[in-house]
Amino acid sequence: MRVLHVIPSLGEQRGGPSAAALAMVAALNATGAVQAEIVSSNDNGVGTSDHDCNNLTEYREVPVWFFARYASMFSPLREYQIGIGARAWLRENMPSYDVVHVHAIFSYMSTVGMSLARELSVPYVVRPIGQLGQWSLRQSPIRKWLYWNLLERRNLQAANAMHFTSALEHAEALATIPDTHASIIPPGVSGSSPVAGASEQLRRQYNLPRDALVALYLSRLHPKKGIEYLLRAVAAHANVHLLIAGSGDPAYEQVVHELIDKLGIKARVSMLGFVAGKQKDLLLRGADLFALTSYSENFGIAVAKALVNGTPTLITDGVALAEFVTEHHA
Repeated sequence: MRVLHVIPSLGEQRGGPSAAALAMVAALNATGAVQAEIVSSNDNGVGTSDHDCNNLTEYREVPVWFFARYASMFSPLREYQIGIGARAWLRENMPSYDVVHVHAIFSYMSTVGMSLARELSVPYVVRPIGQLGQWSLRQSPIRKWLYWNLLERRNLQAANAMHFTSALEHAEALATIPDTHASIIPPGVSGSSPVAGASEQLRRQYNLPRDALVALYLSRLHPKKGIEYLLRAVAAHANVHLLIAGSGDPAYEQVVHELIDKLGIKARVSMLGFVAGKQKDLLLRGADLFALTSYSENFGIAVAKALVNGTPTLITDGVALAEFVTEHHA
């Protein structure tokens, strides 16, 4: 069976959905019964990644067709993640696949993928990555209402199946698109690599007091993540030092810096930027507490990784894993 996955971005700075798609395709190919590939733009947040575009390439041991993202200083157009040449490639090549799995909605690559699958009568599955959630739909509501009624409603209604990653995501989506064949399949998550003496290493590296409670925020910097709640909590507890590992739109990063200054906690907050690899493992293994105070998370891969590592978690009820964390006192 040949399966084509379509996703607007595989950029590391886009967070969980990109990582989940890569892991999913790798797992499918490992079965030996499926030949899966990905089509994506070379988007990586504000910038782009230096991939070989318009050719099949190996990215993290996964076969990917990258297309150059349309360059624009206009943020909404940049965030639409237009892959130049992707439409023509999809029209020509999509019929050779048995199934198309589309990740995300309200984005060029996803919308084109669904529309062409409908037109070419190729079965397709849609994973909306939380974009049918109440919080998401309240962002730019007029634009999304128009987009939904002009394009996306028909695409989702015609889908052969909807792929949700949690019961919460499914329940919220039912208010918008009730009549769908849905499956709830959470992404697989593995723990980070063991790090000997991680807590001591972390304190040494960032010159943290031995008696400080080290809290970790490991996610994109985005208004959805509700980091203002976390920063105010840090301001109220003098023994907490917060490590912020993530990046985002420069304008929003500036908002976060200004709030830190306003709360007078600059000495107890370390802005680390985007982290990966061994440094990410050290953070996950060495922190005393993992915190994510999001308004909405359709799953929460970073939360799941913290749980697998045995790190205590502090999350809001907008995170889909909140019920699991509460039930298991994690």
